[in-house]
Amino acid sequence: MDEKVAVGSDDPSSPRSSGSDGKQPGARQSEHGYRQSTNEPVIHEKGIDGEQRRLHASFADQDSEWHAKMTRKLMFKIDIRLLPLLVAMYLLNFLDRNNLSQARLGTLEEDLGMKGTDFNLATSILFVGYILMQLPSNLIITRVTPSRYIGVVMFIWGAVSAAQGGSSSFTGLVVARFFLGFVEAPFFCGAIMMMSSWYTRKELAHRIAWFYSGTSLANAFGGLIGAGVIGNLNGSHGIAGWRWLFIIEGSITCGVAIIAFFVLPNYPSTTSWLKAEERSYAEWRLLEDTGEADITDASGLLQGLKLALKDYRVYVFTLLQHTSLLSQTFQYFFPSIVKTLGYGNIETLLITAPVWIATFLISLVVTYTSGRFGDRSYHILILQAVAVIGNIIVVSTLSIGARFFGMFLMPMGAVAAYQIIVAWVANSFPRPLVKRSACIAIANMFGNSATIYGSYMWSDADAPRYLPGGTATAVIGLVVMGLTWTLRTWLDRMNKGLAAKEEVDSEGNVIQNLHADDPDARAVGFSGTQDDRNPATNQYKGLVTFIADIRQARARELEEKRINKELANISIRKDLVIHNELYNCLALHAIANVGGAAMAEALGNEVHQLLISPASNPFVKKKAALTLLRLYRKHPSIVQAEWTERILALMDDPDFGVALSVTSLVMALAQDDPDQYRTCYNKAANRLKKTVLGTDCPADYLYYNVPCPWLQVKLLRLMQYYPSSDDSHIRELIRSSIKQILDAATEMPKNVQQNNAQNAVLFEAIKLVIHMDTEEELMVDISRRLGKFILGRETNVRYLGLEAMTHLASRGEALDPIKQHQKSIVASLRDRDITVRRQALDLLYSMCDQTNQQSIVTELLKHLQTADYAIREEMVLKIAVLAERYATDAQWYVDVSLRLLAIAGDHVSDEVWQRVIQIVTNNEGLQEYAARSLLRYVKPDQVHESLIRIGGYVLGEFGHLIAEAPGCSPIEQFMALYNKLPSCATDTRAIILSCFIKFINLFPEIKEQIMGVFQQYSDILDSELQQRACEYMAIAKLPNDELLRTVFDEMPPFPERASALLSRVRVKHTPSADKRATMIPNLTGAIPTGSNAPTTNGSATLNGSHDLEGLDMNGEDSKAINLASASHLSPGWEDGYYPLVLQAEGVLYEDAQVQIGLRSEYRTQMGCIILYFQNKSSYSIGSFTSTLDNPSSDTLKLDMRNLPDTDLAANAQSQQTIMFEAKNVFDEPPTIRISYLAGSLQAVTLKLPVLLHKYMEPADLTSEDFFKRWKQIGGAPREAQAIFSVNANSAITTSATRRTIQGLKWGLLEGVDPNPKNICGATVLHTTEGGNQSSDAPRDIPMDPAGLLKKLSISIKVSIMADARPSREGGQSPPPQDLKGDQKEPIAPSPNQQISGSNSQQASESQKAGLASNPSEHAATANAKESVAKTTDPKTS
Repeated sequence: MDEKVAVGSDDPSSPRSSGSDGKQPGARQSEHGYRQSTNEPVIHEKGIDGEQRRLHASFADQDSEWHAKMTRKLMFKIDIRLLPLLVAMYLLNFLDRNNLSQARLGTLEEDLGMKGTDFNLATSILFVGYILMQLPSNLIITRVTPSRYIGVVMFIWGAVSAAQGGSSSFTGLVVARFFLGFVEAPFFCGAIMMMSSWYTRKELAHRIAWFYSGTSLANAFGGLIGAGVIGNLNGSHGIAGWRWLFIIEGSITCGVAIIAFFVLPNYPSTTSWLKAEERSYAEWRLLEDTGEADITDASGLLQGLKLALKDYRVYVFTLLQHTSLLSQTFQYFFPSIVKTLGYGNIETLLITAPVWIATFLISLVVTYTSGRFGDRSYHILILQAVAVIGNIIVVSTLSIGARFFGMFLMPMGAVAAYQIIVAWVANSFPRPLVKRSACIAIANMFGNSATIYGSYMWSDADAPRYLPGGTATAVIGLVVMGLTWTLRTWLDRMNKGLAAKEEVDSEGNVIQNLHADDPDARAVGFSGTQDDRNPATNQYKGLVTFIADIRQARARELEEKRINKELANISIRKDLVIHNELYNCLALHAIANVGGAAMAEALGNEVHQLLISPASNPFVKKKAALTLLRLYRKHPSIVQAEWTERILALMDDPDFGVALSVTSLVMALAQDDPDQYRTCYNKAANRLKKTVLGTDCPADYLYYNVPCPWLQVKLLRLMQYYPSSDDSHIRELIRSSIKQILDAATEMPKNVQQNNAQNAVLFEAIKLVIHMDTEEELMVDISRRLGKFILGRETNVRYLGLEAMTHLASRGEALDPIKQHQKSIVASLRDRDITVRRQALDLLYSMCDQTNQQSIVTELLKHLQTADYAIREEMVLKIAVLAERYATDAQWYVDVSLRLLAIAGDHVSDEVWQRVIQIVTNNEGLQEYAARSLLRYVKPDQVHESLIRIGGYVLGEFGHLIAEAPGCSPIEQFMALYNKLPSCATDTRAIILSCFIKFINLFPEIKEQIMGVFQQYSDILDSELQQRACEYMAIAKLPNDELLRTVFDEMPPFPERASALLSRVRVKHTPSADKRATMIPNLTGAIPTGSNAPTTNGSATLNGSHDLEGLDMNGEDSKAINLASASHLSPGWEDGYYPLVLQAEGVLYEDAQVQIGLRSEYRTQMGCIILYFQNKSSYSIGSFTSTLDNPSSDTLKLDMRNLPDTDLAANAQSQQTIMFEAKNVFDEPPTIRISYLAGSLQAVTLKLPVLLHKYMEPADLTSEDFFKRWKQIGGAPREAQAIFSVNANSAITTSATRRTIQGLKWGLLEGVDPNPKNICGATVLHTTEGGNQSSDAPRDIPMDPAGLLKKLSISIKVSIMADARPSREGGQSPPPQDLKGDQKEPIAPSPNQQISGSNSQQASESQKAGLASNPSEHAATANAKESVAKTTDPKTS
């Protein structure tokens, strides 16, 4: 079949069409596997000087006979110099790698104590190091001299291979095998890369076959060598035969490495043993073959790696090579497989040789025919079929003849096919050199990873038929065949498509077919130098500019940015705005997956519009939400604050898919900016209720009778990003939803899928309940359920149950229900899964308090003796903390600490024993007991060094306290420590020497023995110990012991400080990256310093600021835009607001679409507002949302009793009830924002008429009581005065003013002031909190400083500016002046009025403070300012 194929096709021949003159003009192939037009430069001659260009030109003019002769001559020299040495090196490489299988037939496993899968591990560990080094090595080899590099690494691997013979344990063997793979890795890829630098693609396949024959020869001769060495040298010189095998083969490798160092060639341009003409011809051949010469510095290492990773063909070939190598993992166990025929060890090694010799011969034949006939895929298919048949025969019969025949077929097919695949990979990535090197390394690196796990397919337990391994290998062979055929079909189709775009001109050059109906084809060959007046040229004007911008880009990043911008402006934006959901989705996929920052910035708004558009299909909305989420994660600035309401509105979308996708987006946004998206909490609670009930859940989202569990989990998790709501309605929604979830979990699931879905929702609900920390009834129910979960059969359920119970244990009052399950939790320490054991340990730590500390610590100590090493250190640390924190008996603490050191001393950090010393030193009553206990622990011969350190310190300080006790005499204390000196570390010996000098001070009778120790250590090599001994000896020899007593007196107590152990626990419990506000148990706790009050190891404060670390709930520094605040009030809000200041009901707001009515009622400190929302339009509106903002949250508490319906039909009405409690005096009224979807998002922000006077009650006072209270008010700041104006067109009458005062809840007092135009009043303000007192019962704010009164009485005197005159006591005021006009509708509070005597804390924000000492002075002040009281703005009142 005569195919014109791309570089990656299975035709190794030249891709160019042959001309009549024997030359090969035509389209060259790019490194990306497709044909390039000759209009683009494809032959890169960087680094080629003028003389070389002249030679290249002369080579091109020669005839075919000259080329054939020159090629034969050159190939002979290269083959003789390169191939034999590479074959020998690869033979040794494979021998050193695979000789473990021959050594196994000796006494390897018995000598090293190997059992089970130890041999498989030793086999596979080599490929871990092998894989790690492949890619770096192949990049390095392009920057160094290849022959020197390969020679050095070969010598190292030979030394490591020989060192395997010295392994004395299985661990040593594994370590040696790992490093053997590490240093063997550079060779194979380096050799392939080196050969590809000398041979053309057509020549390479057959040479690789010769090179790869080293494996077959290694397997053949490996068996013979193994038989000879193990059979004849076993026991020679006292060395086992398998050790001789490693030593001999490793030594041979080292010898060959020295030869390779000097003999191996490098690159054609740097080879000295070729003539100048031959070197140039060798370069020219490669240049003609691939269109580019090998230039070692043509690309940087990183650039070459990027080129390789961006070529999609790398991944296909990597998978093909991976599966091919996986299909031949049997060769590492081939002697063991052959042994199942029933022969002895030596005979087995001998009969493996013919199999591999036959494989070697077959490989030579098939690789030759592959190159000769220009085919790879059919060869691979046939050879893999042969291998599959061989595997089937081996596993399907026990006949010796048939099985031996099958064993011939297995390597014949698999190994020979792999050799062709290797050549295919090398030929598919010709240039540049560094890219080819990286591609070969990547394919080989990931290909060889198959050996890591493939070696476990051939277990001894499956002998003699090895059914699992043989069957799996046969199936994998079929996979290789499928991949090969897919790759062939794909490349063939690609080449046919590219060929259709090419034409050949009269000179034989390939040009683009500009007549084809393909804009891409026309664009490739377009030249920007044509006349702009040509209409055919003008249509490409933008394209010319684009191409020019690309060519002028100085960096790849700029190039990508320009391309993304062009894509965004031309194609993708068009696909986004077109009304075709298929195009929309394709564009969204492109933006999410390939778009960079430039594309995201250019198209982010279009994606948002597609998400919120009413015309968008739900499927498109889902894609748009997920695209926006992807863009936000990569470029957070894409999402704008103005989008918040519109995005949140989609959480109410009736389509569950849209709601699910949008909730995922909101979760990401809320984590980073919780205040901006706080409205999502109410929406999540409302949506969760509807979802749990499942009334509107479509069948597509009903997962095994669980309504949309994915959405439930996300909603439950989203609510954990915020503190628990204060609104009773929201809490009731959550409470009822969780109860429904708990009830559903009691039903027996019908299958595993339903069980998993229920558990996922249930555990997230449990975390939410723990986070809320307000549902005591649910807490008890949860404790009971979690107790069942930790006894479940499923590992995951047990783990989640323990984890949830750990969160629950962080609440101090929740420990009693958990303690009922203590036995089950302790039993979990012996679970087969380490994550469950670790979680059980965390839970025991969290639930420990003073009532159960001894039982928990005892159980942990008991389990510590058998605990696995992965959690021992953590367990030791927690036992030490618990013992210290909850020790009610000091002696118990010492016993626990010493036992801990005795059981697991190697896992005990220095902080533990140092902490024991601190506590013993600071506790006088503990010192004698500690000294006696430590002496008992130190006396035995085998003692952990930490105990010796504590013993040395404590006995040196407090040994005299037990000197009179039996068995504790000074000499016995001395001998106990002296016997440990030789085996201790330097630090420990230093402590013991310090102890001995203190013994001299305490026990002079043993001074002679101690001085002998000092004399002995005065000559020791360690400088620190020598200096210490000399100094101590000098002090002890002084005639006066005053210095000795002073310097070595008893140490003072340590300063009180926090335990250093806690910092170690904190490190092991780093908070999760999840920003949920859920209280994560603080497993560190806090060591109490002076109180024995019961505490837990969880958070000490459940609702404190520490629970919400990282979340700015106060919003003080938050930059979030609060659209519900008073700063965003909608135009016209005053029209309905001001009348309702004095009225109890009315219309708060009305426009063409909605009407908002209000009714209110106030009783003492409680107020209730009912809002009525009516849809006035003739169509339904959706996502109806109300958001409250309370700027006076500290003094005014609000509670929503219900939420309005999210959907309002035409002319329908919904309502919302809100309770307001006045806790104290407040200034700012709350605001509410109403938003809804009516085609587009509509919103209005209004101020609610909840003012301080609404909580007032008119008071009735006599004239005497009034003036008595007036005098009690005194001066500032309890007395204030304000002058405010009213519209000049509004008339003020006495009756209107009285109505206004009464509307403000002031009681009008008659007969107090002789002037009838002066109005006096009194009122009582009701609040929950009063004065300086603090009580849970409602009370009124006391007015007096002592806080003795129960009510705050505020007296007020109001006079109309135009009529008020200073009234003297007992006198009459002048008659009032006439006012123009009447005020039919009162406004609040009242125009042109003077208010005096009010508490300054309750003055409105529009008032200005003033002074007045009595009513007469106050009125006089008003008169004096009469001229400035005339303004025209009624809204200032």
